[in-house]
Amino acid sequence: MKLKINEQADALYLTLGEAPASRTEEVSPGIIVEYDEQDRVVGIEMLSLSKRAPQTDIRRFLFEACRECNGGFSLDEEYLACLLECVMAGTTETDGLAREKVKRALLRNPRLTAQLDACRWDDLFGRPWWRPDEARVRNVVSKLAKGHAAYELSESWHDEPDAYLVRAIPAMLEAERQEFECIGGEAQCSWPELGSRAFLRALGKSVPPAQVGAWLIVQPGRYRYSVDWQTGIDVRMVIGEYLACRVVWNR
Repeated sequence: MKLKINEQADALYLTLGEAPASRTEEVSPGIIVEYDEQDRVVGIEMLSLSKRAPQTDIRRFLFEACRECNGGFSLDEEYLACLLECVMAGTTETDGLAREKVKRALLRNPRLTAQLDACRWDDLFGRPWWRPDEARVRNVVSKLAKGHAAYELSESWHDEPDAYLVRAIPAMLEAERQEFECIGGEAQCSWPELGSRAFLRALGKSVPPAQVGAWLIVQPGRYRYSVDWQTGIDVRMVIGEYLACRVVWNR
């Protein structure tokens, strides 16, 4: 048995067995139960977790088989969140930042602030530029993509992706932006995994998170993603309406 908490998705997932899920059922709003082929419960997911339990209770019950890996991922998540906020604000000074969570993180962690200061430089015109730690960014983006693929398609991908892209949206050409935003333009010729969330959506079922076009909205204006399965696994994410991310596994 394994309990996972995804703070960014505000969700909890309890794995009860190794068998893959063959169908899902939303037994009450935001609580989804997964069943295997023998109709045994193999997983339970709870959405909108922060509204259901105080953070202190969540931390008391959190356990993980690989604490070192998840701890490192959490630090990388914090790094990316703070980096994006500082890039969009053009400063690491907390007075110039909007998100209180990022302000608190930088105030309690001078080392992180120093790391962000070190990757910033100003050009001859005084414009700020940033050289982020690409390994940490890739770690977060890749794991998010794997999580979305598993969540939507009930498929696990452990190999390195065949394609990986992270771009600042303001730096993208209009054609690049349109190509990134355009998902599933061709007729859907194949079905996703039977019983997966993507399968239920294809049947017209209402499955959280909310869907707008091909995009699934986790937090409006802050985080959205899409998963396409026609020619492989193509996961696209937009963070803060600023960072466009794409991870692809070819079949």
